[in-house]
Amino acid sequence: QQQQQGTAPESTVPDTHDYLDDSVLDEEIPCDTLLAIRSLQQTKTCLDIPLFIGTVPSVLESQLHDKLQSHDDYDSIVTTELQQLTRSNKIRRLTSSANSIMVEAVLETRHYKRAIWDAHRHYHGSNPNVTANFVLCLDQLTKRQISKTDLQESWPNAKIAWNDHHVDVLVQMQVLLPVKDDAYIFWLPYWGLVLKQLTKAQQKVISQLKRSLYKELSQSQVERMHHSGFSGPFVLHTLVAQGLVEVQDRPSGSFVRLVKST
Repeated sequence: QQQQQGTAPESTVPDTHDYLDDSVLDEEIPCDTLLAIRSLQQTKTCLDIPLFIGTVPSVLESQLHDKLQSHDDYDSIVTTELQQLTRSNKIRRLTSSANSIMVEAVLETRHYKRAIWDAHRHYHGSNPNVTANFVLCLDQLTKRQISKTDLQESWPNAKIAWNDHHVDVLVQMQVLLPVKDDAYIFWLPYWGLVLKQLTKAQQKVISQLKRSLYKELSQSQVERMHHSGFSGPFVLHTLVAQGLVEVQDRPSGSFVRLVKST
């Protein structure tokens, strides 16, 4: 009897806990940046990316620089260790587009794998063998952008032979996003919505600042603003990181001001 389309055998699709169990974490001592990622994932300023079922935690690269700023030469440490974590397939980066990294989320690869299988379960044209091979490819697909050739060369033949149509399936699953001819970035089905909502939250703060008498508000007032899906401190952090606002400390308290070019 033919298997229902889009439904994978129970033995093929991993359970959710397979990517959350402590046993999948590194046996070696993690680097400072990886420890910072895992620490931030436990806070209210973590960026939770929605799945069809549940969420996966991520953090912004700018948060890591803030987290480790007490270290000497912390910018260089974070940049170097992120490159090492990417090359060793410990993390994935989701960007706002191919040409801009103003919003760049960092998530552990184990969470990205969980998100891939979540997308697989909810896309009726998916093939469990294509999804499984794509997950196996991640060890070698560590660049920000990949090509169809990159995917083909890293494709294992254990489950299903390579076919150019596999890329179309992965794009339709929204785990890859085409950005130009034969170039793709890693993506997730709800990542675009997260970016849209974050932009809306940022615009809300900027509008409030523009309407204020001196183009400034107290930091506590900004942090108390309600945003759908984001905490006030998180939205403020993104605005500061992008150079849209600045926080000034005064004897009377901390105030958020628009940067003149905003």
